[in-house]
Amino acid sequence: MRRLLFLVAAIGICQVATPPATTAAENDRAKCEAYCLTGAFYCYLSMGIIAGRDKCDAQYEGCMAGCIAAIKEV
Repeated sequence: MRRLLFLVAAIGICQVATPPATTAAENDRAKCEAYCLTGAFYCYLSMGIIAGRDKCDAQYEGCMAGCIAAIKEV
């Protein structure tokens, strides 16, 4: 029950507490980091318990590499 309550509270906080718009607008890397950290956060909450944090760390690193590569191509 505690874990479910923590999960619901953490998701609510993540939805409300977004990075400041000025920080994200100043730097494209900040946008990538905000996007990838959100995905990693959900991964830690859902799959991190079952599969381990290594999978979520690899997902975050892959997300950052792909996002930065996409920005450089544009």
